[in-house]
Amino acid sequence: MGDIAIVLAKGLVGGVFVAAFALIGESVQPKSFSGLFAAAPSIALAALAITLLTDGSPEAGEQALAMVFGAIAMVLFCVLAAVAIDRLDAVYGSAVSFVGWFAVAGASYFLVLR
Repeated sequence: MGDIAIVLAKGLVGGVFVAAFALIGESVQPKSFSGLFAAAPSIALAALAITLLTDGSPEAGEQALAMVFGAIAMVLFCVLAAVAIDRLDAVYGSAVSFVGWFAVAGASYFLVLR
């Protein structure tokens, strides 16, 4: 499969997943949960499906592991932001949270994914 075909397939499958997740987001209550079903999970699933089809399961497994570590880093960012923004202002609290995210993401890359 050529590079252009892969990009087009990712776009098509990603669009289908975005539409499906948008429908799920419209049906959940309360509406504040609809953000959980926004574009990021659907694009991640589309990219994972295309990687599985084009490169095989070892590459898809590595990509899925990277997504798990990214999610862990994002949870840490959210927890740090909730605390740091209350104690500091928004700019400094966000910066501190970003440093925490970067530390977890960087450590997971160098220790596990590389």
